[in-house]
Amino acid sequence: MPRQRRFLVLGLGLGLSLLTGSNAMGTLRERDAWHVYVTADGTRYGSVHTRVVRLPDGNYRMTRWSRMLVDIDPVGKETIEERATYVVTPACHPVSIDIEGRQGSGATRVTGRLQGGRLELSAAVAGVTRERVFDRVDEVVPMPCLDDWLADRPRDFEQGVVMLVDDDSWELQPARVKRRGLDDAGTSWSVDCGADRGELQIALDADGLLRESSSEAGMVVLRRGSAEEARDLSYVKTDGREALTFPLDTRIDDIRRLVSLTVELRWKDIDFDRFRLEADGQSVVERHGQDGRQRAVVRIVVPTPVTNPARLPVVGPEFARYLGESRYIKPRDPQIAAVARAVVGDRTDALEAVRALSDWVSRNIEPAGVAATLSGPEVLACRKGKCTEYATLLASLARAVGIPSRIALGERVVPGQWAGHMWNEVYVGRWIAVDAGANEVGTSTALLKFIDHETVEGTQPLRLALPASLEIKVLDHVLRPPALAGKFKTEITGGVYTNADFGCRLTAPGPGWSLEDKEQPGEAVIRFRLPGEDGVFLHFAAFASQVATEPKILLERRLASFRSSRKDFEILDEQMFPVSGLPGVRATFRYTTAKGQTRRGFEVMWRKPESVYLLTLDADEPHFDEAKESASTLLKSFEDLDRQ
Repeated sequence: MPRQRRFLVLGLGLGLSLLTGSNAMGTLRERDAWHVYVTADGTRYGSVHTRVVRLPDGNYRMTRWSRMLVDIDPVGKETIEERATYVVTPACHPVSIDIEGRQGSGATRVTGRLQGGRLELSAAVAGVTRERVFDRVDEVVPMPCLDDWLADRPRDFEQGVVMLVDDDSWELQPARVKRRGLDDAGTSWSVDCGADRGELQIALDADGLLRESSSEAGMVVLRRGSAEEARDLSYVKTDGREALTFPLDTRIDDIRRLVSLTVELRWKDIDFDRFRLEADGQSVVERHGQDGRQRAVVRIVVPTPVTNPARLPVVGPEFARYLGESRYIKPRDPQIAAVARAVVGDRTDALEAVRALSDWVSRNIEPAGVAATLSGPEVLACRKGKCTEYATLLASLARAVGIPSRIALGERVVPGQWAGHMWNEVYVGRWIAVDAGANEVGTSTALLKFIDHETVEGTQPLRLALPASLEIKVLDHVLRPPALAGKFKTEITGGVYTNADFGCRLTAPGPGWSLEDKEQPGEAVIRFRLPGEDGVFLHFAAFASQVATEPKILLERRLASFRSSRKDFEILDEQMFPVSGLPGVRATFRYTTAKGQTRRGFEVMWRKPESVYLLTLDADEPHFDEAKESASTLLKSFEDLDRQ
């Protein structure tokens, strides 16, 4: 049975679940087996090695080594590893549990011991420890033993309700087990784990051993494999349709200047009523459906300001479900409540309180590729995560001070594409969108909402249904002029480059230099080139970033990608390096090319609140010192046009 901890957002992850069920006396099958995680095209990106042995006292020890390789767009690669050991009775009831794992959110440590007929569990995940005690141990079956448990069901057992112990909250959750087929080749089962996990499909062979298991919509597939296959794994990238990522069919020069956006949505076999397309600043202007195919035209405009904010706390029966606790949203957690009170202080204006909370989350949480979905307290402890973690933390903090909050799922316009995204909607007199990752409070025109729900898991049935048929097309968009448009023009004039969107100007290091526009979607890129110096690459780039991430962190991510893609990559020096009074950092490095050539370079990254700048130098080692002088001259020429 695959370990599918919190697959609801990414379709990836490992974890522990427990199953309660009948007291049928089965016997675990001793084995040494390998299974591999595979994508739809057969790419192997993970493995599970299971070894089961019988102990002298008649119990069984099951040891599982799990490994999964994921590449989480846009923040990079993550290796998820875990070793889990279970000692269980012949009837699959736990005697002890020991789990150690590591992933992007940090270390995992779970221990469980049978004490006086009760199972006492301690689970430390992403810096948060939970203690749980289960009295009815004779009904508890660890998830890795589920295959054996199902294999021992009598032939007349067709379906029933079992109790799962949730691997995040460690609370009991009902799940429905149903036999789907039985023949000489084996048995197939479905396990409905609820809206959170969806439905699992399990196929056992004639000997009762796992042949294949898959999650709802086939997002996670585990198949029997070999040790050789498990050694040959590739990183699976979470992008494309499965991650609700679509190409942007219209060029939008600067997303920050969007005044309005009109898009056409097409899909099939999903009822229109499952969507929540109406939102603050977002409306459906046209819709049509026939023969299972749906079309909707949605218009997004800048929301009007909130003129009469609610006072804290917001009360009323209609808000109860948006103030309560759920699997990932934990407003009553002591640490969550303490931080929320400290950030909000004596503010009673709900809008001002939300702005303070969004700003705090934006500044204190690092964007990071975390495969699991973390609860608010876990995000607070590890201080990192993707958009989902920003949303679970903000919802937890907002609810802790009496601000109704819900989870929104949809798309965000980013350079060159639509990116599957999650954010919040909060009630401050009316419901407004809050994207804490970008620190946007009720102002964005870059968000396209599909659905909202009081829980993360409530958004997932629609999220899982969308990749099969969703199409997005931009029909129209309007941009406001750049703030500096009246004073400056984006252009190359001789050896001078000016950009009104990003408020900057640079001058070539000297006469004879050429400037080549290498612009990419949402990013200004200029190559400065001296004739005859084809082995020297000197580029300047500028891009928008409303996330208040320090240049040091942004540069470290780039260097991490260099380290994994360049031979003998070595950082020679790294130091703070302000440019024109703006905070920045510089790193010097060396690496070897595929042809054995040694090259050196440096990167300088600096920023303003909404713009990030990067200067990259890459040269063969004999020419590095001379090229470095030119790059230094170029840096000294940088002008912040917002100050003029």
